[in-house]
Amino acid sequence: MYNKNKQDDVVIYKVDIDKQKSLAKEFSVRVIPTLIYFKDDEIQERELGVKTPALIKQSVKTYLLDN
Repeated sequence: MYNKNKQDDVVIYKVDIDKQKSLAKEFSVRVIPTLIYFKDDEIQERELGVKTPALIKQSVKTYLLDN
C-alpha cells in the first residue's frame, strides 16, 4: 500500500500459522485473522477478526502513518 501524501511505504505480510507455528507462538496469535501493526520494529496495535479493506486502511493511517 502506498500513501501519496506522506511518501511512506507500508508492507503487508500474510502468514500461514499452520506452517509457521513458531511465529504464531512468538506473537501470541490465537485468533484468525489477527492483524499486527509494526512501526520501527515495535508492535503498535493488534486487531482480531475480519476487517474490511476500508477499516484496514484506516488502521494503517492511524497506527502507522499519523504517529
